[in-house]
Amino acid sequence: MPLRFTLNVQSASTTAATASRAYILNQFAAPMNVGFGVVRVSGDVNFRVQHTFEQSISAATTWFDHSSVSGKTANIDGNYAFPINAVRLQLVSASAGQIELNGWQTGN
Repeated sequence: MPLRFTLNVQSASTTAATASRAYILNQFAAPMNVGFGVVRVSGDVNFRVQHTFEQSISAATTWFDHSSVSGKTANIDGNYAFPINAVRLQLVSASAGQIELNGWQTGN
């Protein structure tokens, strides 16, 4: 059954990186497929989608940038076709703005 998730990051004035909460995926789904789209709702924003392979999420978690959705400023889509544990949206910089990540996960 597909799983839909939405992540939001808002900023009034951002100078340091701000990230959404991590969304834990079902990494045991077979096949493990996640499709997503990032929508710039408002403002001038620079963002990236990140993932981790670690089982527990903490301040020390190592995050990896998605290879084609990093340093973006406009609507973009992407996917994961390999097992990961969690995904998040990171706002790198913004004068003011909001972005959303919407996605679907499939697999059994």
